[in-house]
Amino acid sequence: MESYRGLDAGYLNPDAPWESATPVLDSLAGAGASWTRMYASGSPVAGSVLSSHLGFPPHRTRDLAAELAAVNAPGYASVLRNSGYAAEFFSASDPAEDNLSAWYRKWYSRVHYDRALEEDSAFFSAAAEYIRDSLARRGKPFVAGLLTRAVRSPSGAVPGMPDSVLAFPLRYRMRWNMRRADKFLGAFLDSIKKMPRSADTYIIVLGDYGLPASGRGAPASGAAGYPNSTWIPFVICGPVPGAPAEHSEVSSQIDIAPTVL
Repeated sequence: MESYRGLDAGYLNPDAPWESATPVLDSLAGAGASWTRMYASGSPVAGSVLSSHLGFPPHRTRDLAAELAAVNAPGYASVLRNSGYAAEFFSASDPAEDNLSAWYRKWYSRVHYDRALEEDSAFFSAAAEYIRDSLARRGKPFVAGLLTRAVRSPSGAVPGMPDSVLAFPLRYRMRWNMRRADKFLGAFLDSIKKMPRSADTYIIVLGDYGLPASGRGAPASGAAGYPNSTWIPFVICGPVPGAPAEHSEVSSQIDIAPTVL
């Protein structure tokens, strides 16, 4: 979930003086395994994607997405693919922007991107239909990765945002965007419940990083280490042994690949 901040997730910040922006995610956290001290390894999105798939942190000064594009480094999706899984990725933003398309092609057998489906409502709907009616019906296990883009705009403005919300400071606009994206996430989950073996499917929800748009931190992504930038949600829901369970140990995106595998 693009720019999903732990600060605005209800299950992570239950004493916040504002309403939770993530009621769907909160319900998943209550039913599955959740991590309350999960932090982004890299910011912006390229560092998060690489860390989550590869299991190691970004370099301090070098752009690994571009400089290591020729390296055949396995990610959790390619390990699963080589073990017989179908593996496909769905991106709401152009994966060539951050040179991520080169990495997705290493890990997944197909990458789905359509400029006409960048808005999260259309993106989630199209991805759910394909996963439910095609990917899940091939008679083999699958891994599907999705990357949204609802909160990507630095101004926090998205199509359809009311003027009354546009008049508020950025942190309020981002919270409105998160609630909107959370609603689309709920519709996506309702749709894929209709696919074969949905009860045996793990749903993993992760924030890539949080834009520093509260009272502290710099306005540019990647420019500050405050928790509103680095604190992110991470929830696994499905046939999880011992769930529901809340994990409070410090963790980060480099832990995701080994955890998934």
